[in-house]
Amino acid sequence: MFLLGLSGLIGLILAAPYRISRLTAFLDPWQDPLGSEFQSIQSLLAIGLGDILGTSFLRGKQKYFYLPEPHNNFIFAVIAEELGLIGAVVVIGVLPVTVLTLPFLSYGGSSLLINYAAVGILLNIENNAV
Repeated sequence: MFLLGLSGLIGLILAAPYRISRLTAFLDPWQDPLGSEFQSIQSLLAIGLGDILGTSFLRGKQKYFYLPEPHNNFIFAVIAEELGLIGAVVVIGVLPVTVLTLPFLSYGGSSLLINYAAVGILLNIENNAV
């Protein structure tokens, strides 16, 4: 099973070589600071600028000039800059950048629709259980 999984992983990497570049960029984002890793580095800077208490709500600067597409996958960096470590609660930079959205925060209608549907199902289950 392990060899089958490993061969599948190698096949996926060979089919789309950008996957290995994402992994190596995650391990060393400073290898291409003005290219493919610009947004990751700017998100780390935004989080650092937030410090403990943040710059205050709607007063972050990274989202205007340095962090392209802040409303997509990097909304957490904007939140951490404006609300600080206390508002963000978790340490960032421990997982590679993915297309996973933050529930109820990320830009995109399909993600929001699925989250609302899931909450509706849970509320319906709660109402029927009582």
